[in-house]
Amino acid sequence: MDSFIGIRFKKETAKRFQTFSRTYFKSHTEAMATMLDFFFYNEISPKEKYGKDIMNYATKHNTNLDKMLDEEALRNLYSYKYIFNI
Repeated sequence: MDSFIGIRFKKETAKRFQTFSRTYFKSHTEAMATMLDFFFYNEISPKEKYGKDIMNYATKHNTNLDKMLDEEALRNLYSYKYIFNI
């Protein structure tokens, strides 16, 4: 069985994460791993703002933005390549 570790978050942030995680994933571990994989795979920083760049890309390539984001999220969801040992 995998072992777990406790990480301290501010209460408001933890509640936001729990709500997000329960909405889209089977476990909090799966949610966190997927988010980390997304940033590593796409080589982007979560602190940078990409909204306009992504919207311009979708417009330039005649792509539905919501569909593009959904497909990317699913692609990352099932492409685990990282193991995080803390």
